[in-house]
Amino acid sequence: MPKSYPEEFRQDVVRVARNGGPGVTVEQVAADFGVHAMTLWKWMRRADIDDGTKPGVTSQGNTELREARGALRESMAKTLISRRSLAAHCECARTFVLSARTYFLTCTTWPPLRVPNTPSTACDVQICVNGR
Repeated sequence: MPKSYPEEFRQDVVRVARNGGPGVTVEQVAADFGVHAMTLWKWMRRADIDDGTKPGVTSQGNTELREARGALRESMAKTLISRRSLAAHCECARTFVLSARTYFLTCTTWPPLRVPNTPSTACDVQICVNGR
């Protein structure tokens, strides 16, 4: 797991690297602050994008995208759960209709006794009939 540095520390290191005198390299600044040179280059590139000097998605825009993707993923999961639940109810109604048809066609007593494989409540059948 990469080491996490505070945002203020990153900004300070980037400022020092940009304002370094002649002959001071990014590698030297990185070594002085105890970070890897490639890490400092990435921080400088991110700072340029956030400042608007280079094209790209800013840190704030990246955060918004991440939150939107998370909300979309959550919404899709809820939809999938709803679809699975509805499919289970519809399967229950199909079983009920087939059982009732078979039972009533072969029934010799009136009123008929309990139909086998019936849903647990009338609500289950109503959901299957009306929920498309």
